[in-house]
Amino acid sequence: MYNIILLVTDSDEEEIQRTVPIIVSEPPEIDELTGYISHSGQLDPINKDMVASIEFYATVSGGEGPYTYTWKFGDDNGGSGSTVLHEYATGGEFLVELIVEDSVGRTLQLGEIITIIKEGGEGGGIAPPLEEVGGGDSNFDIYATSTGAIGLLLMFGLFGRKRRDSFLDAERRKAQGEGSMWD
Repeated sequence: MYNIILLVTDSDEEEIQRTVPIIVSEPPEIDELTGYISHSGQLDPINKDMVASIEFYATVSGGEGPYTYTWKFGDDNGGSGSTVLHEYATGGEFLVELIVEDSVGRTLQLGEIITIIKEGGEGGGIAPPLEEVGGGDSNFDIYATSTGAIGLLLMFGLFGRKRRDSFLDAERRKAQGEGSMWD
């Protein structure tokens, strides 16, 4: 803390003095920009001409927000935002890269290699494939769909294993702007 003193003297030798206290502190220490990439794993594609879709998530801390996110998916496509959904047209290994920039220009570059498995038939599926639970038929299934965020739909009895293909087909039609059995 410092006291700033202003002393003014006029031509009649009269003095006026004012004191103003000033508090000086160190600039705040800013943590280093850090983060990581995570993803949903391989999901069925939304569009029928694609192999798979994956939702990617960026988790960042430190630096000074807000942050800018620039994604490269390894297939000549990119995106922006902390959460992005991307569809792959082919199977194979892809280097997913993310560049995060904070509001003062600090950058963080992250990367991860993913493998897209093209399964026989129409679409991708979750990789690795889910194991069936023993014990016979079940009237309880969990379906996860994504068009920007993963939503869980719990189906009790109404939509068992025998109707899974029609459920996924209906969701694909809805994502493409066509009617859905859920409308």
